[in-house]
Amino acid sequence: MEPRGDDHALVRAGIRTLLEKLPDVTIIGEAGDGLEAIERVRLLRPDVILMDHQMPRLDGVQATARIREFLPEARIIILDVHGDDPKLMYQAIRTGAMGYVPKTSTSDDLINAIRLVAQGHAALPAPSLTRLVDFIVSSSGEAPSNERVRDGLSDREQEVLNLVAEGKSNREIADSLYISESTVRSHLHNILSKLNLANRVQAAAFALGHRDSRRTATAA
Repeated sequence: MEPRGDDHALVRAGIRTLLEKLPDVTIIGEAGDGLEAIERVRLLRPDVILMDHQMPRLDGVQATARIREFLPEARIIILDVHGDDPKLMYQAIRTGAMGYVPKTSTSDDLINAIRLVAQGHAALPAPSLTRLVDFIVSSSGEAPSNERVRDGLSDREQEVLNLVAEGKSNREIADSLYISESTVRSHLHNILSKLNLANRVQAAAFALGHRDSRRTATAA
């Protein structure tokens, strides 16, 4: 059943009530549909955008794509209050969303996702990421071989990619590999560029879909 406009209003009211209680979150705007969301983002430039997937006039994935055209650094979370669809996750991540929160998530899950994305990290529940990888592999018929996937990456970049797939932060990756955070950021930038990916969520999904059987090394 297609959600009605008053359903969206109720969802927004519930989320607003939840977030208004947090000392580190300030709500600066709301929108009733996808086109309005684009204009509000253009005007307000929020740090994090929580985007419902099923909105009138323009859905969350389409709105995300348009927002990233004029604000490539936008940190967007897709909220799917009507399901947990791996096809939607795939579309959202390809479009550039940094997070995905399914309807099965708790209030704490949503709050943690917002905080993670605000810090520049990916936010995708492990079960959802597993379903996403299964969808990617089944849709492509056969995942590219590990050797072919690794061809474009250096050994160090592959190590960083594996740790990103494990959900490690830049600080944790730096500690694991005995390198600086700035070096981790440089490697991650190169990985995204070489693999034509938009963010670390896409990188994590890519890595899990093309899992390297080798263990991550810690040698410099």
